[in-house]
Amino acid sequence: MHCQHCGNKYEPSAVYCSKCGKPLLQDAQANEQTQAVVIQEHELFVREASASLVPEQAPVRNRRARTGAGRKFIIALVPVVVFITTSAGVFSYYIYESDLNDHVAEWHEQAKQRAWGGKYHEAMLQLEKAAKVRPAYGVLQEDMDIVNEAVAIENKINSLASELDNGALTEAAPLVKQLNTLLAGREEQIFSPLREAFADLNVRMVVVQVQNELDQINSLDALTVKLNTVNGLGGEEAVAVRKQIVDKIAIVCQQQTKELLQKKSFSEAIATVEKGMAYAPEDKNLTKLLESIHAEKQAFEKAEQERIERAMQKAAEEDLLNQTAAAQVVKVDTSFDETGSFKIHALLKNAATRPIYSVEIQYSVRGKDKQILKKGTSIAMPNYIEPNESFTFDATVEGIEEADATVVIDHVTWYLD
Repeated sequence: MHCQHCGNKYEPSAVYCSKCGKPLLQDAQANEQTQAVVIQEHELFVREASASLVPEQAPVRNRRARTGAGRKFIIALVPVVVFITTSAGVFSYYIYESDLNDHVAEWHEQAKQRAWGGKYHEAMLQLEKAAKVRPAYGVLQEDMDIVNEAVAIENKINSLASELDNGALTEAAPLVKQLNTLLAGREEQIFSPLREAFADLNVRMVVVQVQNELDQINSLDALTVKLNTVNGLGGEEAVAVRKQIVDKIAIVCQQQTKELLQKKSFSEAIATVEKGMAYAPEDKNLTKLLESIHAEKQAFEKAEQERIERAMQKAAEEDLLNQTAAAQVVKVDTSFDETGSFKIHALLKNAATRPIYSVEIQYSVRGKDKQILKKGTSIAMPNYIEPNESFTFDATVEGIEEADATVVIDHVTWYLD
Protein backbone atom coordinates (compact mmCIF):
# COMPACT_ATOMS: atom_id res chain seq x y z
CA MET A 1 0.00 0.00 0.00
CA HIS A 2 1.15 3.58 -0.68
CA CYS A 3 0.62 6.88 1.11
CA GLN A 4 -2.05 9.01 -0.57
CA HIS A 5 0.00 12.16 0.16
CA CYS A 6 3.59 11.39 -0.94
CA GLY A 7 3.34 7.90 -2.51
CA ASN A 8 5.66 6.26 0.02
CA LYS A 9 5.03 2.53 0.56
CA TYR A 10 3.94 1.52 4.09
CA GLU A 11 3.02 -1.58 6.08
CA PRO A 12 -0.65 -2.50 6.59
CA SER A 13 -0.29 -1.95 10.33
CA ALA A 14 1.09 1.62 9.92
CA VAL A 15 -1.07 4.52 11.08
CA TYR A 16 1.07 7.46 9.79
CA CYS A 17 3.37 7.74 6.78
CA SER A 18 7.07 7.33 7.77
CA LYS A 19 8.13 9.80 5.07
CA CYS A 20 5.65 12.70 5.16
CA GLY A 21 4.13 11.98 8.60
CA LYS A 22 0.54 12.45 7.48
CA PRO A 23 -2.29 10.04 8.46
CA LEU A 24 -2.79 7.13 6.12
CA LEU A 25 -5.98 6.63 4.12
CA GLN A 26 -6.93 3.32 5.77
CA ASP A 27 -6.85 5.03 9.17
CA ALA A 28 -9.10 7.79 7.86
CA GLN A 29 -11.50 5.27 6.43
CA ALA A 30 -11.61 3.36 9.74
CA ASN A 31 -12.31 6.59 11.56
CA GLU A 32 -15.12 7.43 9.16
CA GLN A 33 -16.60 3.96 9.78
CA THR A 34 -16.25 4.48 13.54
CA GLN A 35 -18.01 7.82 13.33
CA ALA A 36 -20.78 6.27 11.24
CA VAL A 37 -21.29 3.52 13.83
CA VAL A 38 -21.37 6.09 16.64
CA ILE A 39 -23.97 8.17 14.81
CA GLN A 40 -26.12 5.14 14.13
CA GLU A 41 -25.95 4.01 17.73
CA HIS A 42 -26.68 7.55 18.91
CA GLU A 43 -29.78 7.77 16.71
CA LEU A 44 -30.93 4.37 17.98
CA PHE A 45 -30.36 5.53 21.53
CA VAL A 46 -32.35 8.68 20.97
CA ARG A 47 -35.21 6.80 19.43
CA GLU A 48 -35.27 4.27 22.23
CA ALA A 49 -34.82 6.99 24.88
CA SER A 50 -37.67 8.97 23.41
CA ALA A 51 -39.74 5.97 23.35
CA SER A 52 -38.89 5.29 26.94
CA LEU A 53 -39.58 8.88 28.01
CA VAL A 54 -43.10 8.87 26.45
CA PRO A 55 -45.37 6.71 28.88
CA GLU A 56 -47.88 4.38 27.22
CA GLN A 57 -51.51 4.08 28.63
CA ALA A 58 -51.05 0.42 29.57
CA PRO A 59 -52.92 -1.44 32.35
CA VAL A 60 -51.35 -1.61 35.78
CA ARG A 61 -50.79 -5.28 35.42
CA ASN A 62 -48.17 -4.66 32.71
CA ARG A 63 -45.88 -2.38 34.87
CA ARG A 64 -43.75 -5.32 36.05
CA ALA A 65 -43.17 -6.33 32.44
CA ARG A 66 -42.12 -2.80 31.46
CA THR A 67 -39.73 -2.66 34.40
CA GLY A 68 -38.05 -5.85 33.23
CA ALA A 69 -37.72 -4.48 29.72
CA GLY A 70 -36.04 -1.33 31.07
CA ARG A 71 -33.41 -3.38 32.82
CA LYS A 72 -32.68 -5.24 29.59
CA PHE A 73 -32.32 -1.91 27.73
CA ILE A 74 -29.81 -0.55 30.21
CA ILE A 75 -27.76 -3.72 30.01
CA ALA A 76 -27.81 -3.50 26.22
CA LEU A 77 -26.78 0.20 26.35
CA VAL A 78 -23.53 -0.44 28.26
CA PRO A 79 -21.56 -1.76 25.24
CA VAL A 80 -22.82 1.15 23.19
CA VAL A 81 -21.56 3.70 25.71
CA VAL A 82 -18.20 1.93 25.93
CA PHE A 83 -17.96 1.94 22.14
CA ILE A 84 -18.83 5.61 21.97
CA THR A 85 -16.26 6.49 24.63
CA THR A 86 -13.54 4.46 22.89
CA SER A 87 -14.38 5.94 19.52
CA ALA A 88 -14.27 9.45 20.96
CA GLY A 89 -10.80 8.73 22.39
CA VAL A 90 -9.55 7.37 19.09
CA PHE A 91 -11.01 10.31 17.23
CA SER A 92 -9.49 12.80 19.69
CA TYR A 93 -6.08 11.10 19.30
CA TYR A 94 -6.44 11.27 15.54
CA ILE A 95 -7.25 14.98 15.72
CA TYR A 96 -4.24 15.57 18.00
CA GLU A 97 -1.83 13.66 15.77
CA SER A 98 -3.20 15.31 12.65
CA ASP A 99 -2.70 18.70 14.24
CA LEU A 100 0.93 17.82 15.04
CA ASN A 101 1.46 16.68 11.47
CA ASP A 102 0.09 19.98 10.22
CA HIS A 103 2.56 21.83 12.44
CA VAL A 104 5.45 19.66 11.24
CA ALA A 105 4.47 20.26 7.64
CA GLU A 106 4.27 24.01 8.30
CA TRP A 107 7.69 24.10 10.00
CA HIS A 108 9.13 22.02 7.17
CA GLU A 109 7.76 24.45 4.59
CA GLN A 110 9.09 27.43 6.52
CA ALA A 111 12.51 25.76 6.71
CA LYS A 112 12.45 25.22 2.97
CA GLN A 113 11.58 28.85 2.23
CA ARG A 114 14.28 30.15 4.59
CA ALA A 115 16.87 27.81 3.13
CA TRP A 116 16.03 28.89 -0.42
CA GLY A 117 16.50 32.48 0.72
CA GLY A 118 19.93 31.71 2.15
CA LYS A 119 18.79 31.90 5.81
CA TYR A 120 20.30 28.56 6.71
CA HIS A 121 20.49 29.00 10.47
CA GLU A 122 16.80 29.92 10.65
CA ALA A 123 15.97 26.95 8.43
CA MET A 124 17.90 24.64 10.75
CA LEU A 125 15.92 25.87 13.76
CA GLN A 126 12.65 25.04 12.01
CA LEU A 127 13.89 21.59 10.98
CA GLU A 128 15.11 20.79 14.50
CA LYS A 129 11.74 21.81 15.94
CA ALA A 130 9.94 19.56 13.45
CA ALA A 131 12.33 16.63 14.05
CA LYS A 132 11.75 16.87 17.78
CA VAL A 133 8.07 16.18 17.17
CA ARG A 134 8.59 13.64 14.38
CA PRO A 135 12.03 12.04 14.99
CA ALA A 136 11.19 9.16 12.65
CA TYR A 137 10.41 11.53 9.80
CA GLY A 138 13.43 10.64 7.59
CA VAL A 139 13.14 13.56 5.18
CA LEU A 140 13.73 15.98 8.05
CA GLN A 141 17.13 14.43 8.79
CA GLU A 142 18.01 14.50 5.09
CA ASP A 143 17.12 18.19 4.91
CA MET A 144 19.14 18.92 8.05
CA ASP A 145 22.16 17.25 6.45
CA ILE A 146 21.93 19.34 3.30
CA VAL A 147 21.39 22.54 5.34
CA ASN A 148 24.51 21.69 7.37
CA GLU A 149 26.38 21.31 4.09
CA ALA A 150 25.10 24.71 2.95
CA VAL A 151 26.20 26.26 6.27
CA ALA A 152 29.70 24.82 5.84
CA ILE A 153 29.93 26.31 2.33
CA GLU A 154 28.58 29.63 3.61
CA ASN A 155 31.33 29.72 6.27
CA LYS A 156 33.99 29.24 3.59
CA ILE A 157 32.42 31.98 1.49
CA ASN A 158 32.53 34.31 4.48
CA SER A 159 36.20 33.43 5.01
CA LEU A 160 36.92 34.18 1.35
CA ALA A 161 35.16 37.54 1.63
CA SER A 162 37.26 38.39 4.70
CA GLU A 163 40.51 37.54 2.90
CA LEU A 164 39.51 39.67 -0.08
CA ASP A 165 38.64 42.57 2.25
CA ASN A 166 42.21 42.37 3.50
CA GLY A 167 43.61 42.03 -0.02
CA ALA A 168 45.09 38.62 0.86
CA LEU A 169 44.96 36.97 -2.56
CA THR A 170 47.43 34.24 -1.59
CA GLU A 171 45.19 33.08 1.25
CA ALA A 172 42.06 33.46 -0.88
CA ALA A 173 43.26 31.20 -3.71
CA PRO A 174 42.89 27.83 -1.89
CA LEU A 175 39.43 28.85 -0.64
CA VAL A 176 38.35 29.51 -4.22
CA LYS A 177 39.59 26.07 -5.22
CA GLN A 178 37.69 24.41 -2.35
CA LEU A 179 34.48 26.27 -3.12
CA ASN A 180 34.68 25.34 -6.79
CA THR A 181 34.85 21.69 -5.72
CA LEU A 182 32.04 21.97 -3.16
CA LEU A 183 29.65 23.77 -5.50
CA ALA A 184 30.45 21.71 -8.58
CA GLY A 185 27.26 20.09 -9.81
CA ARG A 186 25.15 21.38 -6.93
CA GLU A 187 22.15 22.68 -8.85
CA GLU A 188 19.66 22.39 -5.96
CA GLN A 189 17.75 25.58 -5.23
CA ILE A 190 19.10 25.68 -1.68
CA PHE A 191 22.59 26.36 -3.09
CA SER A 192 21.47 29.20 -5.41
CA PRO A 193 22.29 32.01 -2.90
CA LEU A 194 25.69 30.42 -2.31
CA ARG A 195 26.45 30.16 -6.03
CA GLU A 196 25.50 33.81 -6.50
CA ALA A 197 27.61 34.90 -3.52
CA PHE A 198 30.58 32.90 -4.79
CA ALA A 199 30.21 34.37 -8.29
CA ASP A 200 30.26 37.87 -6.77
CA LEU A 201 33.39 37.00 -4.80
CA ASN A 202 35.08 35.71 -7.97
CA VAL A 203 34.41 39.11 -9.50
CA ARG A 204 35.83 40.79 -6.40
CA MET A 205 38.91 38.60 -6.58
CA VAL A 206 39.61 39.62 -10.17
CA VAL A 207 39.03 43.26 -9.23
CA VAL A 208 41.36 43.09 -6.21
CA GLN A 209 44.03 41.37 -8.31
CA VAL A 210 43.82 44.05 -11.01
CA GLN A 211 43.92 46.81 -8.38
CA ASN A 212 47.04 45.31 -6.80
CA GLU A 213 48.78 45.16 -10.18
CA LEU A 214 47.61 48.52 -11.48
CA ASP A 215 50.32 50.63 -9.81
CA GLN A 216 53.04 48.54 -11.45
CA ILE A 217 51.64 48.74 -14.98
CA ASN A 218 52.96 51.58 -17.14
CA SER A 219 52.39 50.10 -20.56
CA LEU A 220 49.44 51.19 -22.67
CA ASP A 221 49.06 47.70 -24.14
CA ALA A 222 49.16 46.04 -20.70
CA LEU A 223 46.53 48.45 -19.39
CA THR A 224 44.19 47.70 -22.28
CA VAL A 225 44.55 43.98 -21.51
CA LYS A 226 43.51 44.61 -17.89
CA LEU A 227 40.61 46.75 -19.06
CA ASN A 228 39.37 43.93 -21.28
CA THR A 229 39.66 41.60 -18.28
CA VAL A 230 37.24 43.62 -16.14
CA ASN A 231 34.95 44.85 -18.93
CA GLY A 232 32.70 41.81 -18.65
CA LEU A 233 32.39 42.02 -14.86
CA GLY A 234 29.44 43.53 -13.04
CA GLY A 235 29.12 45.32 -9.73
CA GLU A 236 30.22 48.65 -8.29
CA GLU A 237 33.77 47.45 -7.62
CA ALA A 238 34.24 46.42 -11.25
CA VAL A 239 32.89 49.80 -12.41
CA ALA A 240 35.31 51.60 -10.08
CA VAL A 241 38.37 49.64 -11.22
CA ARG A 242 37.39 50.18 -14.87
CA LYS A 243 37.45 53.94 -14.25
CA GLN A 244 40.87 53.62 -12.57
CA ILE A 245 42.25 51.77 -15.58
CA VAL A 246 40.78 54.27 -18.05
CA ASP A 247 42.23 57.19 -16.06
CA LYS A 248 45.66 55.55 -16.01
CA ILE A 249 45.43 54.83 -19.74
CA ALA A 250 45.00 58.56 -20.29
CA ILE A 251 47.99 59.36 -18.04
CA VAL A 252 50.30 56.77 -19.63
CA CYS A 253 49.17 57.91 -23.07
CA GLN A 254 50.21 61.48 -22.29
CA GLN A 255 53.59 60.33 -20.95
CA GLN A 256 54.36 58.22 -24.01
CA THR A 257 53.23 60.99 -26.32
CA LYS A 258 55.57 63.47 -24.62
CA GLU A 259 58.53 61.17 -25.27
CA LEU A 260 57.51 60.74 -28.91
CA LEU A 261 57.16 64.49 -29.41
CA GLN A 262 60.70 65.00 -28.10
CA LYS A 263 61.82 62.77 -30.96
CA LYS A 264 59.54 64.65 -33.36
CA SER A 265 57.71 61.36 -34.04
CA PHE A 266 54.41 63.10 -34.72
CA SER A 267 52.71 60.21 -36.53
CA GLU A 268 53.43 57.80 -33.68
CA ALA A 269 52.32 60.39 -31.14
CA ILE A 270 49.02 60.89 -32.95
CA ALA A 271 48.47 57.12 -33.17
CA THR A 272 49.19 56.76 -29.44
CA VAL A 273 46.71 59.48 -28.46
CA GLU A 274 44.04 58.06 -30.76
CA LYS A 275 44.54 54.64 -29.20
CA GLY A 276 44.12 56.14 -25.75
CA MET A 277 41.00 57.99 -26.83
CA ALA A 278 39.49 54.71 -28.04
CA TYR A 279 39.39 53.65 -24.38
CA ALA A 280 38.97 57.09 -22.82
CA PRO A 281 36.88 59.03 -25.37
CA GLU A 282 35.65 61.54 -22.80
CA ASP A 283 39.09 62.51 -21.50
CA LYS A 284 39.44 66.23 -22.27
CA ASN A 285 43.21 66.20 -21.76
CA LEU A 286 43.66 63.69 -24.56
CA THR A 287 41.41 65.72 -26.85
CA LYS A 288 43.47 68.86 -26.25
CA LEU A 289 46.70 66.90 -26.62
CA LEU A 290 45.65 65.55 -30.02
CA GLU A 291 44.81 69.06 -31.22
CA SER A 292 48.17 70.41 -30.01
CA ILE A 293 50.06 67.57 -31.71
CA HIS A 294 48.41 68.31 -35.05
CA ALA A 295 49.26 72.01 -34.68
CA GLU A 296 52.86 71.26 -33.68
CA LYS A 297 53.18 68.80 -36.55
CA GLN A 298 52.03 71.41 -39.06
CA ALA A 299 54.41 74.01 -37.63
CA PHE A 300 57.29 71.54 -37.67
CA GLU A 301 56.59 70.47 -41.24
CA LYS A 302 56.45 74.09 -42.35
CA ALA A 303 59.72 74.88 -40.57
CA GLU A 304 61.27 71.74 -41.98
CA GLN A 305 60.24 72.71 -45.48
CA GLU A 306 61.76 76.15 -45.02
CA ARG A 307 64.92 74.57 -43.62
CA ILE A 308 65.15 72.25 -46.58
CA GLU A 309 64.73 75.14 -48.97
CA ARG A 310 67.42 77.10 -47.17
CA ALA A 311 69.66 74.06 -47.18
CA MET A 312 69.09 73.59 -50.86
CA GLN A 313 69.88 77.22 -51.51
CA LYS A 314 72.96 77.03 -49.39
CA ALA A 315 74.01 73.84 -51.10
CA ALA A 316 73.59 75.52 -54.44
CA GLU A 317 75.65 78.44 -53.27
CA GLU A 318 78.27 76.13 -51.87
CA ASP A 319 78.29 74.17 -55.06
CA LEU A 320 78.72 77.33 -57.03
CA LEU A 321 81.49 78.37 -54.71
CA ASN A 322 83.15 75.01 -54.88
CA GLN A 323 82.91 74.97 -58.63
CA THR A 324 83.91 78.56 -59.34
CA ALA A 325 85.63 80.15 -56.39
CA ALA A 326 87.37 77.45 -54.42
CA ALA A 327 90.85 78.97 -54.92
CA GLN A 328 91.08 82.32 -53.21
CA VAL A 329 94.24 84.40 -53.82
CA VAL A 330 95.66 85.76 -50.59
CA LYS A 331 98.75 87.52 -51.94
CA VAL A 332 101.27 87.45 -54.80
CA ASP A 333 104.90 88.46 -54.25
CA THR A 334 107.41 89.21 -57.06
CA SER A 335 111.13 89.80 -57.08
CA PHE A 336 114.36 89.64 -59.20
CA ASP A 337 117.11 87.30 -58.15
CA GLU A 338 120.86 87.94 -58.57
CA THR A 339 120.77 86.59 -62.09
CA GLY A 340 117.98 88.98 -63.09
CA SER A 341 115.26 86.34 -63.26
CA PHE A 342 111.72 87.37 -62.35
CA LYS A 343 110.49 85.35 -59.33
CA ILE A 344 106.80 84.77 -58.45
CA HIS A 345 105.58 83.47 -55.08
CA ALA A 346 101.75 83.31 -54.56
CA LEU A 347 99.73 82.34 -51.45
CA LEU A 348 96.18 81.02 -51.96
CA LYS A 349 93.48 79.45 -49.73
CA ASN A 350 90.88 76.78 -50.29
CA ALA A 351 87.60 78.71 -49.89
CA ALA A 352 85.46 75.71 -50.83
CA THR A 353 83.48 73.58 -48.36
CA ARG A 354 85.12 70.45 -49.66
CA PRO A 355 88.72 69.44 -50.14
CA ILE A 356 90.34 70.20 -53.50
CA TYR A 357 93.31 68.67 -55.23
CA SER A 358 95.51 68.97 -58.38
CA VAL A 359 95.20 72.74 -58.44
CA GLU A 360 96.62 74.32 -61.64
CA ILE A 361 97.23 78.05 -61.84
CA GLN A 362 97.45 80.09 -65.07
CA TYR A 363 99.05 83.51 -64.68
CA SER A 364 100.37 86.43 -66.72
CA VAL A 365 103.11 89.00 -66.13
CA ARG A 366 102.11 92.49 -67.16
CA GLY A 367 103.85 95.78 -67.65
CA LYS A 368 102.95 99.18 -66.33
CA ASP A 369 100.45 99.72 -69.13
CA LYS A 370 98.86 96.34 -68.43
CA GLN A 371 100.26 94.76 -71.54
CA ILE A 372 101.00 91.07 -71.19
CA LEU A 373 104.70 90.44 -71.07
CA LYS A 374 104.69 86.74 -70.36
CA LYS A 375 102.20 83.91 -69.58
CA GLY A 376 102.68 80.73 -67.62
CA THR A 377 101.15 77.76 -65.80
CA SER A 378 102.10 76.37 -62.40
CA ILE A 379 100.98 73.51 -60.11
CA ALA A 380 100.08 74.39 -56.51
CA MET A 381 101.55 72.73 -53.51
CA PRO A 382 100.47 70.68 -51.68
CA ASN A 383 98.50 68.64 -54.09
CA TYR A 384 95.55 67.92 -51.63
CA ILE A 385 94.09 70.86 -49.75
CA GLU A 386 91.42 70.77 -47.03
CA PRO A 387 88.83 73.55 -46.70
CA ASN A 388 90.34 76.79 -45.35
CA GLU A 389 93.86 75.44 -45.77
CA SER A 390 96.45 77.51 -47.64
CA PHE A 391 98.52 76.44 -50.63
CA THR A 392 101.22 78.14 -52.76
CA PHE A 393 102.80 78.15 -56.14
CA ASP A 394 106.22 79.42 -57.23
CA ALA A 395 107.42 80.31 -60.71
CA THR A 396 110.51 81.85 -62.43
CA VAL A 397 110.01 83.91 -65.54
CA GLU A 398 112.94 84.88 -67.78
CA GLY A 399 113.11 88.01 -69.90
CA ILE A 400 111.24 90.41 -67.64
CA GLU A 401 113.14 93.69 -67.36
CA GLU A 402 110.53 96.09 -66.06
CA ALA A 403 111.00 96.63 -62.36
CA ASP A 404 107.35 97.44 -61.79
CA ALA A 405 105.99 94.38 -63.60
CA THR A 406 103.00 92.71 -61.92
CA VAL A 407 101.47 89.23 -61.90
CA VAL A 408 97.78 88.51 -62.54
CA ILE A 409 96.15 85.13 -61.75
CA ASP A 410 94.16 84.56 -64.89
CA HIS A 411 92.58 81.16 -64.16
CA VAL A 412 92.67 78.42 -61.57
CA THR A 413 91.40 74.88 -62.06
CA TRP A 414 90.93 72.16 -59.40
CA TYR A 415 89.18 68.95 -58.60
CA LEU A 416 86.70 68.52 -55.75
CA ASP A 417 86.95 65.60 -53.43
